[in-house]
Amino acid sequence: MKRLLSFLYTVGTIATFVYLMFFDKHGLYQGWNWFIKIPLNVFLASIWPLYWVAAYFLHWIPWFH
Repeated sequence: MKRLLSFLYTVGTIATFVYLMFFDKHGLYQGWNWFIKIPLNVFLASIWPLYWVAAYFLHWIPWFH
């Protein structure tokens, strides 16, 4: 059971990182922005359950669109 949860957490981390790097709407695709974007997305991908819960709840607040 522990191996399965570890595997699922790793898959979630990788999927969140790919989403944040290539499918997020922020459009930071200039060269120098990658120095900020990659470490930030690695951090957010490592705490992906909290990221997705916060994204769900903040989506309902118009200021965060």
